[in-house]
Amino acid sequence: MNFFLELMISCSLMGAAYGANDDYEFKNAKFEEIKSQARELATKPYADHRKKLPKWLRDMNYDGMRNIRFNHDMAIWRRERLPFQIHFFHPGCIQNDQIKIHLVDGDNDQVLPFDQQMFRYDNGVESEYLGPETMFSGFRIHYPLNRPEYLDELIVFQGATYFRALAKGLNYGISSRTIAVNTAGEQPEEFPLFRDIWIFRPDRSDHSITVMGLFDGPSLSGAAEFIVTPELVTYVDVRVSIFSRDKEVKNYGISPLTSMFWFGGNSQYKWGDFRPEVHDSDGLLIHKNQDRWVWRPLTNDGRLKKSFFQCAAMKGFGLLQRNRNFFDYKDIEAKYDNRPSVWVESSGNWQDGFVELIEIPTHTEYNDNIVAFWKPSSPLPPNSNIEFKYRQTWFGDEKVIPPHGKVVSTALSNPPPGLPPLSKRFIVEFTWPDMDADVKSGQIKDTVTASNGTISNKTGIYNSYEKRWRLFFDVTAEKPNEPVELVAYLSKDDKVLTEYWTYQWYP
Repeated sequence: MNFFLELMISCSLMGAAYGANDDYEFKNAKFEEIKSQARELATKPYADHRKKLPKWLRDMNYDGMRNIRFNHDMAIWRRERLPFQIHFFHPGCIQNDQIKIHLVDGDNDQVLPFDQQMFRYDNGVESEYLGPETMFSGFRIHYPLNRPEYLDELIVFQGATYFRALAKGLNYGISSRTIAVNTAGEQPEEFPLFRDIWIFRPDRSDHSITVMGLFDGPSLSGAAEFIVTPELVTYVDVRVSIFSRDKEVKNYGISPLTSMFWFGGNSQYKWGDFRPEVHDSDGLLIHKNQDRWVWRPLTNDGRLKKSFFQCAAMKGFGLLQRNRNFFDYKDIEAKYDNRPSVWVESSGNWQDGFVELIEIPTHTEYNDNIVAFWKPSSPLPPNSNIEFKYRQTWFGDEKVIPPHGKVVSTALSNPPPGLPPLSKRFIVEFTWPDMDADVKSGQIKDTVTASNGTISNKTGIYNSYEKRWRLFFDVTAEKPNEPVELVAYLSKDDKVLTEYWTYQWYP
């Protein structure tokens, strides 16, 4: 069997690092109540629960919405000086989602009414009276993430079932959703909406906070539970229960991660921008088994591309911002070198399926164009229920993922003279813990394979300036406009030293 196909077809993902484990438990009985509500919703035709906003909010532009600010003095649990506090978002403009917020304290479940006194209307924004039917468009949780005297933003829930989290010292970047439906599929994409959110009051000594949600969309409804635990990294432990309506759901994804890749070190075109790289994430990482990790650099080459990494007993995948060097971005405002990475690992046995990576063309840095999620092999039958549990780790430094060697850069250039048309030179750099000793041994073996292409001029050399192993090779495609699938890795004495670098190149 072709090596690349074997790699794609037979992967079995394992758990990852940062002390993640399967010991966390979802104990709250409230989740069963929310599941019952989701089950009931799925027996009825879908109906958008949102109310029509008044004209002054519908016509509000982006700058106007930025001038409607939450009053920090009205933060939930501020007076109690709890470690977690809640701020809310005002509906309007494109922020037209509407969520009923429940505050739960023991057995007390109380709906928090919308109150305009919670907001400041600054810089000439003229507000009008909003009735009791008004709901919040989202919320964020604050916590002393970076220093004890200040409560930073920890996690934001706003828009469909989207959320974004932070770890210590990071800036917002990648986001996640509870569920993806028909993403880049034959049918229009669906974005189920949170209808209700339950936020559970923590104790003064708690290091975690629990949020639950009821969501609904045209094809399915569901209940979700999030246990958010900020440490040096931030854990989001998720349980989601999905109920289909009376039609089969063929195309849905679990723990979808959404990010932006405009251009990077492997990009041939950079739109005349002065910055060397612009992206929130630069690669997809998959753990195959104890010895094999797969790294796929992200691309934006003007094509809509889908890649499928079929796996049994899925355990982990993630979109990473691996390059943390400021001088590779030179952006003092966006700080792309400081964006979070997210690693997803299942709790228990997920059914057979695959990790799907979707890369959508974009001409700006303002569009999220990268999506990765776990997709079960079997569709969700009509009128059925399925449940998943997993842990997300939001982090900045990934020195222990993977625990051995990894790819640190990918670059493309024109090949040397004399090669046939449809050729390209690749330069891939690796690093691993025992690299110095292995380099001195002179026994490093580099392996490169191509599907629909021919490899030539393969050369490996030690980059002593950056402590990396640099691998050069040229690729000649067999046919124009057909993808060449590439795999490269390093080994010594039949022991694999690094990740398996994979790439999809179109000549």
